[in-house]
Amino acid sequence: SYMKYVRHKFLALLCVIVVTSCLNPNITDELQMCESIMEEQPDSSYYLLQKLDTFALVAEKDIAKYNLLITQARTKLGFVDYSDTLINVSTRYFSRNKQSRDYMKSLFYQGNIAHNRLNLSLAIKLVTQAYEIASALDDKYWIAKTSELMSDIYSVTYNNDEMIKYTQIASDNYLMADKRLNHLYSQCDLATAYANEGQISRSISIIDSVHSIAQNELKDTTLLFYCCRALFPICVFAKKHERALQCVDELSSYNVPYSLPAKYIAYQVQLEFERGNRLLAHELLKRVEISSLPNSDKAAFYWTLSNLCKAENDYKEAINYSDSILKLQNKELDFVLRQATTTAQRDLYNEIAGSGGLLSTYAPGTPPVSTNFPPRNRIISGLADVVLVVEAR
Repeated sequence: SYMKYVRHKFLALLCVIVVTSCLNPNITDELQMCESIMEEQPDSSYYLLQKLDTFALVAEKDIAKYNLLITQARTKLGFVDYSDTLINVSTRYFSRNKQSRDYMKSLFYQGNIAHNRLNLSLAIKLVTQAYEIASALDDKYWIAKTSELMSDIYSVTYNNDEMIKYTQIASDNYLMADKRLNHLYSQCDLATAYANEGQISRSISIIDSVHSIAQNELKDTTLLFYCCRALFPICVFAKKHERALQCVDELSSYNVPYSLPAKYIAYQVQLEFERGNRLLAHELLKRVEISSLPNSDKAAFYWTLSNLCKAENDYKEAINYSDSILKLQNKELDFVLRQATTTAQRDLYNEIAGSGGLLSTYAPGTPPVSTNFPPRNRIISGLADVVLVVEAR
Protein backbone atom coordinates (compact mmCIF):
# COMPACT_ATOMS: atom_id res chain seq x y z
CA SER A 1 0.00 0.00 0.00
CA TYR A 2 2.96 2.29 0.67
CA MET A 3 4.21 1.67 -2.88
CA LYS A 4 0.72 2.38 -4.16
CA TYR A 5 0.74 5.69 -2.23
CA VAL A 6 4.16 6.58 -3.71
CA ARG A 7 2.95 5.64 -7.20
CA HIS A 8 -0.12 7.89 -6.83
CA LYS A 9 2.05 10.77 -5.61
CA PHE A 10 4.41 10.28 -8.53
CA LEU A 11 1.53 10.24 -11.02
CA ALA A 12 0.05 13.39 -9.44
CA LEU A 13 3.41 15.15 -9.69
CA LEU A 14 3.76 14.02 -13.30
CA CYS A 15 0.32 15.45 -14.07
CA VAL A 16 1.30 18.81 -12.55
CA ILE A 17 4.46 18.89 -14.66
CA VAL A 18 2.54 18.02 -17.83
CA VAL A 19 -0.18 20.60 -17.13
CA THR A 20 2.43 23.27 -16.27
CA SER A 21 4.38 22.55 -19.43
CA CYS A 22 1.17 22.94 -21.42
CA LEU A 23 0.09 26.14 -19.67
CA ASN A 24 3.39 28.04 -19.63
CA PRO A 25 3.92 28.25 -23.39
CA ASN A 26 0.39 29.61 -23.77
CA ILE A 27 0.92 32.15 -21.01
CA THR A 28 4.30 33.11 -22.46
CA ASP A 29 2.77 33.57 -25.90
CA GLU A 30 -0.03 35.71 -24.48
CA LEU A 31 2.46 37.86 -22.60
CA GLN A 32 4.50 38.33 -25.75
CA MET A 33 1.37 39.34 -27.63
CA CYS A 34 0.49 41.88 -24.90
CA GLU A 35 4.01 43.27 -25.09
CA SER A 36 3.87 43.56 -28.89
CA ILE A 37 0.85 45.89 -28.80
CA MET A 38 1.82 47.79 -25.65
CA GLU A 39 3.26 50.92 -27.31
CA GLU A 40 0.46 51.50 -29.81
CA GLN A 41 -2.51 50.00 -27.92
CA PRO A 42 -1.84 50.09 -24.17
CA ASP A 43 -5.56 49.95 -23.38
CA SER A 44 -5.97 46.69 -25.34
CA SER A 45 -2.81 45.29 -23.77
CA TYR A 46 -4.08 46.15 -20.29
CA TYR A 47 -7.46 44.53 -21.01
CA LEU A 48 -5.78 41.30 -22.17
CA LEU A 49 -3.45 41.27 -19.18
CA GLN A 50 -6.41 41.55 -16.83
CA LYS A 51 -8.08 38.61 -18.58
CA LEU A 52 -5.07 36.33 -18.10
CA ASP A 53 -5.40 33.47 -15.65
CA THR A 54 -2.81 34.57 -13.08
CA PHE A 55 -2.93 31.11 -11.45
CA ALA A 56 -1.26 29.86 -14.64
CA LEU A 57 1.71 32.12 -13.97
CA VAL A 58 4.03 29.43 -12.65
CA ALA A 59 7.42 30.16 -14.21
CA GLU A 60 9.41 32.92 -12.50
CA LYS A 61 10.14 34.63 -15.82
CA ASP A 62 6.42 34.79 -16.67
CA ILE A 63 5.58 36.31 -13.28
CA ALA A 64 8.32 38.92 -13.75
CA LYS A 65 7.17 39.71 -17.27
CA TYR A 66 3.50 39.97 -16.23
CA ASN A 67 4.34 42.36 -13.38
CA LEU A 68 6.42 44.51 -15.73
CA LEU A 69 3.72 44.64 -18.40
CA ILE A 70 0.86 45.39 -16.02
CA THR A 71 2.90 48.23 -14.48
CA GLN A 72 3.83 49.54 -17.91
CA ALA A 73 0.23 49.45 -19.15
CA ARG A 74 -1.11 51.23 -16.07
CA THR A 75 1.51 53.96 -16.40
CA LYS A 76 0.80 54.50 -20.09
CA LEU A 77 -2.94 54.74 -19.34
CA GLY A 78 -2.40 57.47 -16.77
CA PHE A 79 -2.74 55.51 -13.54
CA VAL A 80 -0.57 56.91 -10.75
CA ASP A 81 0.82 53.96 -8.78
CA TYR A 82 2.49 54.31 -5.39
CA SER A 83 3.14 50.65 -4.63
CA ASP A 84 6.28 49.08 -6.10
CA THR A 85 5.49 45.54 -4.93
CA LEU A 86 4.89 44.17 -8.44
CA ILE A 87 7.73 45.94 -10.25
CA ASN A 88 10.25 45.03 -7.53
CA VAL A 89 9.69 41.37 -8.45
CA SER A 90 10.48 42.18 -12.08
CA THR A 91 13.58 44.19 -11.20
CA ARG A 92 14.99 41.40 -9.03
CA TYR A 93 14.42 38.75 -11.70
CA PHE A 94 15.65 40.72 -14.71
CA SER A 95 18.72 41.96 -12.81
CA ARG A 96 20.26 38.62 -13.73
CA ASN A 97 21.04 40.24 -17.05
CA LYS A 98 21.88 43.84 -16.27
CA GLN A 99 22.07 44.89 -19.92
CA SER A 100 18.66 43.53 -20.93
CA ARG A 101 15.76 45.67 -22.08
CA ASP A 102 13.47 44.11 -19.49
CA TYR A 103 15.85 45.12 -16.69
CA MET A 104 16.05 48.63 -18.17
CA LYS A 105 12.25 48.91 -18.28
CA SER A 106 11.88 47.52 -14.76
CA LEU A 107 14.31 50.14 -13.42
CA PHE A 108 12.44 52.84 -15.32
CA TYR A 109 9.01 51.96 -13.91
CA GLN A 110 10.41 51.39 -10.44
CA GLY A 111 11.92 54.88 -10.70
CA ASN A 112 8.61 56.28 -11.93
CA ILE A 113 6.83 54.93 -8.85
CA ALA A 114 9.56 56.40 -6.61
CA HIS A 115 8.93 59.70 -8.41
CA ASN A 116 5.19 59.41 -7.68
CA ARG A 117 6.04 58.87 -4.02
CA LEU A 118 8.38 61.90 -4.11
CA ASN A 119 11.35 59.74 -3.17
CA LEU A 120 13.34 61.66 -5.76
CA SER A 121 16.86 60.66 -4.74
CA LEU A 122 15.92 57.00 -5.28
CA ALA A 123 14.00 57.85 -8.45
CA ILE A 124 16.92 59.63 -10.12
CA LYS A 125 19.28 56.77 -9.27
CA LEU A 126 16.97 54.11 -10.74
CA VAL A 127 16.13 56.10 -13.88
CA THR A 128 19.78 57.04 -14.46
CA GLN A 129 20.63 53.32 -14.43
CA ALA A 130 17.89 52.73 -17.00
CA TYR A 131 19.23 55.65 -19.07
CA GLU A 132 22.74 54.16 -19.06
CA ILE A 133 21.43 50.77 -20.26
CA ALA A 134 19.37 52.47 -23.00
CA SER A 135 22.48 54.40 -24.09
CA ALA A 136 24.55 51.21 -24.17
CA LEU A 137 21.86 49.54 -26.30
CA ASP A 138 21.61 52.70 -28.46
CA ASP A 139 17.84 52.49 -28.07
CA LYS A 140 16.76 56.01 -29.07
CA TYR A 141 13.19 55.62 -27.84
CA TRP A 142 14.21 54.51 -24.36
CA ILE A 143 17.00 57.07 -24.17
CA ALA A 144 14.22 59.62 -24.78
CA LYS A 145 11.82 58.10 -22.22
CA THR A 146 14.42 57.87 -19.47
CA SER A 147 15.66 61.40 -20.22
CA GLU A 148 12.11 62.72 -20.09
CA LEU A 149 11.51 61.19 -16.67
CA MET A 150 14.85 62.51 -15.37
CA SER A 151 13.79 65.96 -16.57
CA ASP A 152 10.50 65.62 -14.65
CA ILE A 153 12.40 64.60 -11.50
CA TYR A 154 14.76 67.55 -11.76
CA SER A 155 11.88 69.95 -12.37
CA VAL A 156 10.35 68.99 -9.00
CA THR A 157 13.61 70.02 -7.29
CA TYR A 158 13.88 73.23 -9.36
CA ASN A 159 17.09 72.12 -11.08
CA ASN A 160 16.35 73.93 -14.31
CA ASP A 161 19.77 73.36 -15.91
CA GLU A 162 19.42 69.58 -15.67
CA MET A 163 15.79 69.83 -16.74
CA ILE A 164 16.81 71.64 -19.95
CA LYS A 165 19.64 69.19 -20.58
CA TYR A 166 17.53 66.06 -20.33
CA THR A 167 14.47 67.53 -22.05
CA GLN A 168 16.68 68.39 -25.02
CA ILE A 169 18.08 64.84 -25.05
CA ALA A 170 14.53 63.46 -24.91
CA SER A 171 13.33 65.70 -27.73
CA ASP A 172 16.27 64.83 -30.00
CA ASN A 173 16.01 61.09 -29.39
CA TYR A 174 12.24 60.96 -29.85
CA LEU A 175 12.81 62.48 -33.27
CA MET A 176 15.53 59.94 -34.09
CA ALA A 177 13.19 57.17 -32.92
CA ASP A 178 10.55 58.42 -35.36
CA LYS A 179 8.25 59.41 -32.48
CA ARG A 180 7.28 62.80 -33.81
CA LEU A 181 4.36 63.44 -31.48
CA ASN A 182 6.49 62.69 -28.41
CA HIS A 183 9.12 65.02 -29.86
CA LEU A 184 6.59 67.85 -30.13
CA TYR A 185 5.40 67.40 -26.55
CA SER A 186 9.04 67.49 -25.43
CA GLN A 187 9.51 70.73 -27.34
CA CYS A 188 6.70 72.30 -25.28
CA ASP A 189 8.39 71.09 -22.09
CA LEU A 190 11.67 72.58 -23.32
CA ALA A 191 9.93 75.89 -23.96
CA THR A 192 8.66 75.92 -20.37
CA ALA A 193 12.20 75.30 -19.10
CA TYR A 194 13.54 78.16 -21.23
CA ALA A 195 10.82 80.44 -19.88
CA ASN A 196 11.96 79.59 -16.34
CA GLU A 197 15.37 80.88 -17.41
CA GLY A 198 13.84 84.15 -18.60
CA GLN A 199 14.17 83.29 -22.30
CA ILE A 200 10.61 84.36 -23.06
CA SER A 201 10.92 85.07 -26.79
CA ARG A 202 12.66 81.76 -27.42
CA SER A 203 10.05 79.93 -25.37
CA ILE A 204 7.07 81.49 -27.17
CA SER A 205 8.68 80.87 -30.56
CA ILE A 206 9.04 77.13 -29.83
CA ILE A 207 5.44 76.80 -28.60
CA ASP A 208 4.10 78.75 -31.58
CA SER A 209 5.95 76.40 -33.92
CA VAL A 210 4.49 73.30 -32.24
CA HIS A 211 1.03 74.89 -32.11
CA SER A 212 1.15 75.57 -35.86
CA ILE A 213 2.02 71.93 -36.61
CA ALA A 214 -0.70 70.66 -34.26
CA GLN A 215 -3.32 72.95 -35.77
CA ASN A 216 -2.54 72.92 -39.48
CA GLU A 217 -0.93 69.54 -40.04
CA LEU A 218 -1.86 67.08 -37.29
CA LYS A 219 -5.28 68.48 -36.27
CA ASP A 220 -4.45 67.23 -32.77
CA THR A 221 -6.60 68.95 -30.11
CA THR A 222 -4.76 67.31 -27.20
CA LEU A 223 -1.44 68.72 -28.40
CA LEU A 224 -3.08 72.10 -29.00
CA PHE A 225 -4.37 72.04 -25.42
CA TYR A 226 -0.87 71.18 -24.19
CA CYS A 227 0.62 74.08 -26.15
CA CYS A 228 -1.86 76.59 -24.71
CA ARG A 229 -1.40 75.22 -21.21
CA ALA A 230 2.34 75.83 -21.52
CA LEU A 231 1.96 79.23 -23.17
CA PHE A 232 -0.65 80.81 -20.86
CA PRO A 233 1.46 81.37 -17.70
CA ILE A 234 4.40 82.53 -19.83
CA CYS A 235 2.24 85.22 -21.43
CA VAL A 236 0.81 86.28 -18.06
CA PHE A 237 4.27 86.77 -16.52
CA ALA A 238 5.50 88.50 -19.68
CA LYS A 239 2.41 90.79 -19.56
CA LYS A 240 1.37 89.75 -23.05
CA HIS A 241 -2.30 90.15 -22.18
CA GLU A 242 -3.82 89.60 -25.62
CA ARG A 243 -1.93 86.34 -26.14
CA ALA A 244 -2.89 85.23 -22.64
CA LEU A 245 -6.57 85.91 -23.34
CA GLN A 246 -6.34 83.92 -26.56
CA CYS A 247 -4.97 81.02 -24.54
CA VAL A 248 -7.87 81.24 -22.06
CA ASP A 249 -10.43 81.16 -24.87
CA GLU A 250 -8.66 78.35 -26.66
CA LEU A 251 -8.22 76.21 -23.53
CA SER A 252 -11.93 76.46 -22.75
CA SER A 253 -12.84 75.36 -26.29
CA TYR A 254 -11.07 71.98 -26.21
CA ASN A 255 -12.86 68.84 -25.13
CA VAL A 256 -9.95 66.86 -23.74
CA PRO A 257 -9.74 64.48 -20.75
CA TYR A 258 -7.33 66.78 -18.91
CA SER A 259 -7.82 69.56 -16.39
CA LEU A 260 -5.74 72.61 -15.55
CA PRO A 261 -3.95 72.99 -12.22
CA ALA A 262 -5.65 75.31 -9.72
CA LYS A 263 -2.80 77.80 -10.01
CA TYR A 264 -4.02 78.65 -13.52
CA ILE A 265 -6.93 80.45 -11.87
CA ALA A 266 -4.34 82.53 -9.99
CA TYR A 267 -2.73 83.40 -13.32
CA GLN A 268 -6.14 84.33 -14.73
CA VAL A 269 -6.83 86.51 -11.68
CA GLN A 270 -3.52 88.29 -12.25
CA LEU A 271 -4.37 88.76 -15.93
CA GLU A 272 -7.82 90.22 -15.28
CA PHE A 273 -6.49 92.47 -12.54
CA GLU A 274 -3.78 93.89 -14.80
CA ARG A 275 -6.41 94.50 -17.46
CA GLY A 276 -8.43 96.54 -14.96
CA ASN A 277 -11.16 93.94 -14.36
CA ARG A 278 -10.89 93.93 -10.56
CA LEU A 279 -14.43 92.70 -9.91
CA LEU A 280 -13.88 89.68 -12.18
CA ALA A 281 -10.51 89.04 -10.52
CA HIS A 282 -12.09 88.90 -7.07
CA GLU A 283 -14.94 86.75 -8.38
CA LEU A 284 -12.44 84.22 -9.72
CA LEU A 285 -10.68 84.10 -6.36
CA LYS A 286 -13.92 83.08 -4.62
CA ARG A 287 -13.99 79.84 -6.64
CA VAL A 288 -10.90 78.40 -4.95
CA GLU A 289 -10.28 77.09 -1.43
CA ILE A 290 -6.60 78.04 -1.21
CA SER A 291 -5.87 76.26 2.08
CA SER A 292 -6.57 72.86 0.49
CA LEU A 293 -4.13 73.35 -2.40
CA PRO A 294 -0.62 71.90 -2.77
CA ASN A 295 2.26 74.25 -1.99
CA SER A 296 3.08 75.13 -5.61
CA ASP A 297 -0.51 76.23 -6.23
CA LYS A 298 -0.70 78.09 -2.92
CA ALA A 299 2.41 80.07 -3.82
CA ALA A 300 0.82 81.21 -7.09
CA PHE A 301 -2.26 82.47 -5.26
CA TYR A 302 -0.26 84.20 -2.51
CA TRP A 303 1.82 85.95 -5.18
CA THR A 304 -1.34 87.11 -6.96
CA LEU A 305 -3.06 88.21 -3.73
CA SER A 306 0.05 90.12 -2.64
CA ASN A 307 0.01 92.02 -5.94
CA LEU A 308 -3.71 92.77 -5.60
CA CYS A 309 -3.31 94.08 -2.05
CA LYS A 310 -0.41 96.32 -3.03
CA ALA A 311 -2.43 97.82 -5.87
CA GLU A 312 -5.33 98.44 -3.48
CA ASN A 313 -2.97 100.06 -0.93
CA ASP A 314 -3.53 97.30 1.62
CA TYR A 315 0.17 96.91 2.39
CA LYS A 316 -0.33 95.08 5.69
CA GLU A 317 -2.20 92.27 3.97
CA ALA A 318 0.30 92.30 1.10
CA ILE A 319 3.10 91.71 3.61
CA ASN A 320 1.14 88.84 5.17
CA TYR A 321 0.85 87.13 1.78
CA SER A 322 4.54 87.76 1.08
CA ASP A 323 5.38 86.15 4.43
CA SER A 324 3.23 83.16 3.46
CA ILE A 325 5.24 82.80 0.26
CA LEU A 326 8.50 82.83 2.27
CA LYS A 327 7.16 80.10 4.57
CA LEU A 328 6.29 77.96 1.57
CA GLN A 329 9.73 78.61 0.09
CA ASN A 330 11.35 77.40 3.31
CA LYS A 331 9.30 74.20 3.17
CA GLU A 332 10.22 73.65 -0.48
CA LEU A 333 13.90 74.34 0.22
CA ASP A 334 13.89 71.79 3.02
CA PHE A 335 12.23 69.27 0.68
CA VAL A 336 14.77 69.91 -2.10
CA LEU A 337 17.75 69.60 0.24
CA ARG A 338 16.46 66.32 1.62
CA GLN A 339 16.00 64.89 -1.86
CA ALA A 340 19.49 65.74 -3.20
CA THR A 341 18.84 64.29 -6.68
CA THR A 342 22.13 65.53 -8.14
CA THR A 343 24.04 63.93 -5.27
CA ALA A 344 22.19 60.64 -5.80
CA GLN A 345 23.10 60.65 -9.49
CA ARG A 346 26.71 61.50 -8.69
CA ASP A 347 26.86 58.68 -6.12
CA LEU A 348 25.57 56.27 -8.78
CA TYR A 349 28.36 57.26 -11.15
CA ASN A 350 30.82 56.86 -8.27
CA GLU A 351 29.53 53.29 -7.86
CA ILE A 352 30.05 52.69 -11.58
CA ALA A 353 33.54 54.14 -11.32
CA GLY A 354 34.24 51.83 -8.37
CA SER A 355 33.54 48.79 -10.55
CA GLY A 356 35.72 50.06 -13.42
CA GLY A 357 33.07 51.63 -15.61
CA LEU A 358 34.50 55.17 -15.84
CA LEU A 359 37.96 56.34 -16.88
CA SER A 360 39.59 59.68 -16.11
CA THR A 361 43.12 60.98 -15.53
CA TYR A 362 41.79 63.64 -13.16
CA ALA A 363 40.52 63.48 -9.61
CA PRO A 364 36.76 63.82 -8.96
CA GLY A 365 35.68 67.45 -8.87
CA THR A 366 38.41 68.69 -11.22
CA PRO A 367 37.03 71.79 -13.02
CA PRO A 368 36.92 71.91 -16.87
CA VAL A 369 39.92 74.22 -17.33
CA SER A 370 41.35 74.76 -20.82
CA THR A 371 44.84 73.49 -19.92
CA ASN A 372 43.39 70.01 -19.44
CA PHE A 373 41.97 69.82 -22.98
CA PRO A 374 45.18 68.84 -24.89
CA PRO A 375 45.95 65.91 -22.54
CA ARG A 376 42.31 64.84 -22.84
CA ASN A 377 42.51 65.00 -26.64
CA ARG A 378 45.65 62.83 -26.52
CA ILE A 379 43.64 60.08 -24.85
CA ILE A 380 40.68 60.49 -27.20
CA SER A 381 42.94 60.21 -30.27
CA GLY A 382 44.56 57.10 -28.79
CA LEU A 383 41.20 55.41 -28.26
CA ALA A 384 39.73 56.44 -31.61
CA ASP A 385 39.82 54.27 -34.73
CA VAL A 386 40.40 57.26 -37.00
CA VAL A 387 41.73 60.74 -36.24
CA LEU A 388 41.13 63.74 -38.53
CA VAL A 389 43.47 66.66 -37.81
CA VAL A 390 42.26 70.09 -38.89
CA GLU A 391 44.62 73.04 -38.74
CA ALA A 392 43.13 76.47 -38.07
CA ARG A 393 44.78 79.48 -39.75
